[in-house]
Amino acid sequence: KYSISQLAAAGLTPQQPLGNHQQASLLRLDVGTGYQYWYGLPNFYTITRYNHSTHYAMAVWQLGQAVALARVQ
Repeated sequence: KYSISQLAAAGLTPQQPLGNHQQASLLRLDVGTGYQYWYGLPNFYTITRYNHSTHYAMAVWQLGQAVALARVQ
């Protein structure tokens, strides 16, 4: 885990607000055509306790985002 200030000092900036989170893991995901880099916050860690696959956790997150978007529409 890294502090948010360490990641910022390394030139990394999140695309979305991190709320009050002070620490994050740095994740590199192979998306077939290259890599995406993500901050892993506590909920991400919680998901990976059930299934250790980073891709599984990302699929759960993406499904949650899709459900949230559908509820707004």
